[in-house]
Amino acid sequence: MFMLLFSTTAINVVNSNERNNTPQCIPKEREALLKFKTTLNDSKGRLSSWSNNSTTQNCCKWEYITCDDQTSHVVSVDASAIDTLGGEIDSSLAELHHLKELYLSDMNISRIPKFIGSLKELTRLDLRNNPISGIIPPQLGNLTKLEYLDLSKGTSQMTIDNPRWLSQLTSLISLSLSNCRLLKVPDHTSSSSLSHSNYSFTSLQYLKISQSFIHPTTITWLLNSTINLESIRLRDNNLSGTLLHDLLGNISSYSTRNSLESLELSSNQLGGLILDDLENTFPSLTDLYLDNNQLEGHFPNRLKTFPNLKTLDISHNKFVGLLPDLSSMPNLISFKASNNKFSGTSSESIGKLDNLKSLDVSSNCLSGPRCFDFIWYDNNASITWKGAQHEYVRILGLLRVIDLSSNRLTGEIPIEVTHLSQLVALNLSRNNLFGKIPKKIGKLTNLEVLDLSHNKISGEIPIGLAEVSYLNYLDLSNNQLSGRIPTGTQLQGFNAATYAMNLGLCGTPLPSSCPGDDDDESSHVPAYNSAHDDDNDKNGGEWLDLSWFYKGIGGGFIIGFCGVCGNLLINNSWRASYFRLMQNIGDWIYVMIIIKWNFLRRKLIEH
Repeated sequence: MFMLLFSTTAINVVNSNERNNTPQCIPKEREALLKFKTTLNDSKGRLSSWSNNSTTQNCCKWEYITCDDQTSHVVSVDASAIDTLGGEIDSSLAELHHLKELYLSDMNISRIPKFIGSLKELTRLDLRNNPISGIIPPQLGNLTKLEYLDLSKGTSQMTIDNPRWLSQLTSLISLSLSNCRLLKVPDHTSSSSLSHSNYSFTSLQYLKISQSFIHPTTITWLLNSTINLESIRLRDNNLSGTLLHDLLGNISSYSTRNSLESLELSSNQLGGLILDDLENTFPSLTDLYLDNNQLEGHFPNRLKTFPNLKTLDISHNKFVGLLPDLSSMPNLISFKASNNKFSGTSSESIGKLDNLKSLDVSSNCLSGPRCFDFIWYDNNASITWKGAQHEYVRILGLLRVIDLSSNRLTGEIPIEVTHLSQLVALNLSRNNLFGKIPKKIGKLTNLEVLDLSHNKISGEIPIGLAEVSYLNYLDLSNNQLSGRIPTGTQLQGFNAATYAMNLGLCGTPLPSSCPGDDDDESSHVPAYNSAHDDDNDKNGGEWLDLSWFYKGIGGGFIIGFCGVCGNLLINNSWRASYFRLMQNIGDWIYVMIIIKWNFLRRKLIEH
């Protein structure tokens, strides 16, 4: 009895402490949240805990609401992914004077109300993925404590008619805009001769503006108002002309040049040349994206400008000449130069890049058999596959993806390719390669994609290729291959188009049968013995009759099954132990399913 009373008292003390430590909701703020809820279409019940019932009146315990432990004021509201009924943010939120974080992404909001500018304690405002249109109210400039402003991924056109109010956000660290019109800054604001004392965005580190119209003077003004920018992303803004050179030249005169780490100007209409006299412009730059523009001429060999560069993407431009010498970029991890007009052989400097993990030089005019030199020049490099970046560490043995398609490569496929034991995808299509497919291609057991189409490759398909069990894409069409297609699950599972335009090929899946074939032969599926790979290549294949093996498996299964079941029928203790074990396993599986289900349900509710 004493222990029962003691336990009850202890539980009451704990519950009392929990009540004392939990912030108690301020009634005025609770009413504001309840009114805000009435303007939402919460069809999935994510805000079901927002209620005025006696048991749930404390809004500090509601989901997606956070209160200050000391003052009990609501400091964070997250109503993301819940549609508004009229596309408007209800003004009831204006009662939350101490609100610091407001997350309203994916809510079908069409307009930003002016009262948001009265929430002067806000540090985070997230309005992503909303079809916002019209003028963004300049009252947002009153949010002097705002650190993160995200208006990206919208679906309509919004306008900042006078970007000058952005300069009032002196605490801003990250600014993200998309589908936005940033009009010209008034002349008296856009002076390029601002001193350090006139810097407005002293805390801004990340600037991202995409799919927008930006007046050129506005870009200059924004960059001239910063001092600590680490990332500039101006992707897909239809920027044109020689703005790139002007932009790089102007940034070099700002304090930003010492802090800038990432510069993205992809998918614009930038043209002209890249000068190679910008040495030491960006000593901290690690990522440079210039892809999908109209840049032309020879890419500069003197790239001492960016000694710390890790990512360089110049694909989909109009560069000509030899591939650039990359030896001055010892830290380079990813280099993409596809879809240009580079010619000659591959640069030997690629093999000297110890940290290189991604290389894509497809769709150029590279020629000669020496274009494969980089494969075995060094022990470090990596490739991308059709624009999708893959991670890998070493080139010999661990190289994963090679794409040298649509060039002018000649010669035979080097035998060294078969040493890349971890190779997943190999694309050498649309070149002028000749000779035979390497006999030991079957050693690439992890290969999933092989495209050798549109070359002049001759001879038979190596029988070892039938052993590549993971192969799910194969294209050997438009070559000069001959002989029987090796029998194997993978090779005969592809359609006839895989082997089309090889007049000498025969056998399944092609409609043409091979000389000497009959019904019995065509129905026989022999097994390939990979242990005798070299002998098979010389003697045309060595096939084993494994019928005895399958008979042995069947007999062994029957004997083992009868032995186990017989003991369970005869021996009571064994039978009891067995079913007890099965019951315990079943209970354990049931408990794990319930735990996982509750975890997943909670995650689904949160998102």
